[in-house]
Amino acid sequence: MTVTVPSNGKYTYFVNVNGSEVYVPVWVEKEQFDWHNALLYFAFTDRFVNGDQSNDKKSGTWQNSAATDWYGGDFKGMQQKVEAGYFDDLGVNTIWISSVSMNTQQTSEDSKENADGQKHNYSAYHSYWPISSFMTAENKSEFGDVSAIEPHFGTAEDLKNLVDACHKRGIRVLVDFAANHVHKDSPMFQKHGDWFNGNLNDYKLCDDGFWDDPYWTERCWFSQDLPDINYDNEYARNQMVQHAIWLIKETNIDGFRVDAVKHMNIKFIQELRSAVDQLFKNTGIMFYMVGETFVYEHDLLNKYIGDDLLHAQFDFPLYGKIGNVLRGNGLYDAIHNGKSGYDGGFKSDLMGTFMGNHDVARAISVAAGQNENKWGNNPTPTEWYAYDRVMASWTILLTQPGVPLIYYGDEYGMPGSNDPDNRRMMQFDGLNEQQQTLLGFVQSLGKIRKTHKALSRGTREIL
Repeated sequence: MTVTVPSNGKYTYFVNVNGSEVYVPVWVEKEQFDWHNALLYFAFTDRFVNGDQSNDKKSGTWQNSAATDWYGGDFKGMQQKVEAGYFDDLGVNTIWISSVSMNTQQTSEDSKENADGQKHNYSAYHSYWPISSFMTAENKSEFGDVSAIEPHFGTAEDLKNLVDACHKRGIRVLVDFAANHVHKDSPMFQKHGDWFNGNLNDYKLCDDGFWDDPYWTERCWFSQDLPDINYDNEYARNQMVQHAIWLIKETNIDGFRVDAVKHMNIKFIQELRSAVDQLFKNTGIMFYMVGETFVYEHDLLNKYIGDDLLHAQFDFPLYGKIGNVLRGNGLYDAIHNGKSGYDGGFKSDLMGTFMGNHDVARAISVAAGQNENKWGNNPTPTEWYAYDRVMASWTILLTQPGVPLIYYGDEYGMPGSNDPDNRRMMQFDGLNEQQQTLLGFVQSLGKIRKTHKALSRGTREIL
């Protein structure tokens, strides 16, 4: 009898049990994966690698707003880098990609002038203006020509190929889950008005003082084009949860980065976690969910973490301390007092630790004291002290517990002021001496962390 041993990867089966379909994912790998040992990389899809020019489509004449048009990054391009070993060289075993949902293909303009005295046009290149939210296998006909997957990124098959390529290397894939709102072009907004907080003629704009309001923060609109979902409505909650479960089954992904957590009714987070836990029941697999709540208050972050809530959130209090290191001070404080995510104060030791993301100025630009205005267009620093500060920050993040995040380009020192200048196209060639040194340093640290589990699981002793 010949027994065929399957190659490494994730194998998913759909089994019929008493007339019901049961989702059965199985991992084949030499060593069982543990999220405590994860090193996460955010590959901002549109800005990473353009692997298929056939799906490129610009939004028009942008004049002063070229930074907010589509650049062409897609699933095929990312797969090329996975297969070339780029992430292996960094010690990365988890990749976070942009929301895969189809977005509006239209553009919008600032409602008022920016600090530079101009209004700017925006496309949905960031994938936070979804129109296919709420879609499931049962209701796809209600969406007309709307696709489940963002066409600029590729097809559903392209996405599955990317995920499969990651799984063959033991790499888990997180998808950004933007569930707070939809774009006004969404068929569900047009058909189910009672699922939303207000309408196009009657709503509260978050910018009008409601971002942190105890009542309105869950009900205000991020912009006049983004209807806020009313998760007091059980039908809206249930449909979005079913959409999430369908997305998991369709794409075979391994986790969610949940966007804008504090702006949604906590009941939705609870029901999402319950449904996901039920889906993976008895599989031994943890579907990791980490939230984004852009606050520096431990209590508010902790509010959404628990056995029936999120597994973790991104550790903004620690980010604040790392920011001091980037500015040339606070090293002792960051090392000895920055462990908020795993030494008490939170229920989880899986907090996402980071020095940069797509909402803040680039780490190397902060370290170099450059402009942080969002239309700043910062040059590449050459001062060694800036790279030394970034290397010190990486050492802190990659040698202690948590799930460290590498925001694409920060491994070599991509410059940039605030959004959108911090979202430039990824660079793989033409790095200067300082950038090459930083990249090699991060690669070494990532591999050391992967090899020595004490760096992610151990107890720190001060000598």
